[in-house]
Amino acid sequence: MTEIEIEGKLVHHAPDSWRGEEVLLIFQGTEPNGLALRGSDLYISDISKLYRIPDVEEQIAQAKAKHPDQQDLHAAMRIETLPVTFPEDRLHGWRYISFGPDDRYFGADLL
Repeated sequence: MTEIEIEGKLVHHAPDSWRGEEVLLIFQGTEPNGLALRGSDLYISDISKLYRIPDVEEQIAQAKAKHPDQQDLHAAMRIETLPVTFPEDRLHGWRYISFGPDDRYFGADLL
């Protein structure tokens, strides 16, 4: 699974040697910029918020099964907003996020 952020949209890109490439919209925010995968959950940092898509691969598979002709699956995804506080200005809104070997969340402002 590869995620790519383009103009405030997070897309799931799955190359498939049989059918060509598949691109699906799975998240749309202000400016998603940090990604981290922890277990089967995808964490996304936006300017002032942190989101989690639980069991992201399974959700994508279920959404594709229900909506086989759609590329925009954002509405079908179960996305949780986590209770964190980040500065709301864009200048300090870019973050690197990760999980350490102790399974704890790490985040850093990039600007």
